[in-house]
Amino acid sequence: LVTHSVMNGPFYVLMPYVRLSYDTTYQLLDPKEGFKITLGNFYYQNLVKAKSYFSNSIKGSFYTSFFKNNLTLATQCYIGSFFNAGLSDIPVPLRFFGGTDEYLRGYRYYTVSPLYDGKPTGGRSVLFSNLELRFTIKNPFCMVLFYDSGFVSKSALFWDKSPYYQSTGFGFRYYSFVGPLRI
Repeated sequence: LVTHSVMNGPFYVLMPYVRLSYDTTYQLLDPKEGFKITLGNFYYQNLVKAKSYFSNSIKGSFYTSFFKNNLTLATQCYIGSFFNAGLSDIPVPLRFFGGTDEYLRGYRYYTVSPLYDGKPTGGRSVLFSNLELRFTIKNPFCMVLFYDSGFVSKSALFWDKSPYYQSTGFGFRYYSFVGPLRI
């Protein structure tokens, strides 16, 4: 339940959803082989404005390993869109943003977005893709090289001229007993 949004007033939104997944990976936190596909369908009912709208998303990931699991290639694609709602109808916390720990990692947090007065507003549709190479240095340490690309659009169907962003970088992971920690 989202009750307030910075840009467009208070919201009381009911959000039931259906999520379908198929997963052939054998490790939840650090998959090395297999693929995952997830379909998400969200229904939003604004309880104040009596307005309803939908969002749909699909996320696919593929993993394969080489050299006795010391090198893993991971790819991911994410597509999402809000339908039958203007940008001002969608609370800011529910909008799409890039520049996160998962999508377009080379940018400042939440800065990949349509702008209003130079500030990110979030978008109605999104397309992201990631390519990642994970090298095991010495267990429990891993180095990660990544290439991310994508955009966030004000339009529901990706047809405006939103800038296309790309980022490359590297990072480290420590495989702790609770899961991988990104550094």
